[in-house]
Amino acid sequence: FIRNGGSVLENTGPAQALDLFVGDIAGGGDGSVNLDGADFSAANRLAVAAGEVDRLTMGSRTVTASFRIADTATLETGAGLELGRLGSVAEAGSNLQGNLESVAAAELSGVAAVTVGGKLALGVLAAETAAGGSQAASYRSGASATMSGIDSLAVSGELDIGVVAATEEVAGSDTSSYSASGAVTLEAVTASIGSVARIGAIDAAAGSGSGGPVTQAGIEANGDLLLRSSALTSQGIQLGVVANNQGGSARGRLVLNPSHINTNSLESGVSGELVFNVEGVVRASASNLSDAGLYSAIDANTATLAGPVVVDFQFVPEPGSYDFDLIRATTVT
Repeated sequence: FIRNGGSVLENTGPAQALDLFVGDIAGGGDGSVNLDGADFSAANRLAVAAGEVDRLTMGSRTVTASFRIADTATLETGAGLELGRLGSVAEAGSNLQGNLESVAAAELSGVAAVTVGGKLALGVLAAETAAGGSQAASYRSGASATMSGIDSLAVSGELDIGVVAATEEVAGSDTSSYSASGAVTLEAVTASIGSVARIGAIDAAAGSGSGGPVTQAGIEANGDLLLRSSALTSQGIQLGVVANNQGGSARGRLVLNPSHINTNSLESGVSGELVFNVEGVVRASASNLSDAGLYSAIDANTATLAGPVVVDFQFVPEPGSYDFDLIRATTVT
């Protein structure tokens, strides 16, 4: 299957492909895929409105992607699932200006197994200015993913939802504005991420050997993660984070209702919050989420929680003494 130019792909039967590309980035870049009741596998990459634009120095470019798969057994890709990913490289000595925007929405429901080899990326901007140039552009990404009724969601690489990454190489300066927004809802999902899960994150950094400053104005990151009766395992979780201490506004919100997270590191933005819903006295784990009377829990090596922690009791305990082990971590800051 290959479709170009703001296209729509709909399929209701089982399908296999080496690669599936929907939406022409060079021509503007809109793409939509709807797989209703259809198993799908791509030996390599499934990409919807995703790609690179070389030597883009001025003007605007927006990519929009939507993806839906429902009521089927499998969705499998061997080398990544990319929805609304825009990469841009400005050539040496040029000044990158204009507006770059990526918008993506995904809905996966009633899929027994989702297997992604490589990265799962929704609404990602990656821009690079080569030697001697500077950046004075506007970067915006917005992405949402709703997943429900998935027995196994396995991603071997990163999970990037609403991410902006921009680098300035060698010399020049960066006075651009950055906005990243990501929202993920998991309901009755067991998910395993082989690398870091980044939701609403900005990495606007000087590249190797750069002498140019990176702006600290006009930076805004928002990340929301809601789990309902779900288990999430990953190497790391970043919610509403601005990397490299670049300043700006960062908000990350995590709601567990009740669910379980197992991660090496958990980091949320300064203005966010962490909400534990408590429906009973039994600690949630990946193996008991179908049971009643659970309370939400996190296992982590390190947890950086810049905002408030809210414990929301949904039941009235019997008189007695109880221990609610909400966070098990080596280091909590």
